[in-house]
Amino acid sequence: MPITTPQQRFLALSKAVTGHDDLDPALSASYLQRMQAVYTTEFDALLVAFGDLPGVDPVCEIKRELMQGPHAVSFTHLIKEIVNVWYTSQFEKKPPATGQPAPVDPPTDVEHYRKALMYVNIKAPVRGFSDKPYGYWSMKL
Repeated sequence: MPITTPQQRFLALSKAVTGHDDLDPALSASYLQRMQAVYTTEFDALLVAFGDLPGVDPVCEIKRELMQGPHAVSFTHLIKEIVNVWYTSQFEKKPPATGQPAPVDPPTDVEHYRKALMYVNIKAPVRGFSDKPYGYWSMKL
């Protein structure tokens, strides 16, 4: 099936840059909406450029075409922020022209925080959330 919609392109790009093939499409749509609200035209340009790649080896093509092409600076920043949002559920808003640190766009939904890939990769429970009974930490495993 061809990748034609922004949602499909964002999900495919996310899979390529995070290394995870099992990303949640609903979470992807939410992240796309959050990021497009901050990075309007730049984000659309990235998704169009990604959709125009041949798709044979997405990771190599992203590095060669998107991160080294004419839009390298803005695309590289956006790609890093895509990784950030999937791993930490937050990303930097546009850096201000003043050179001050960029404000962070925090998670807008508790599920964003709970589904952050950093917890999947380190195989740890989400901080502040547990499905185990009170006192589980004192039990022998």
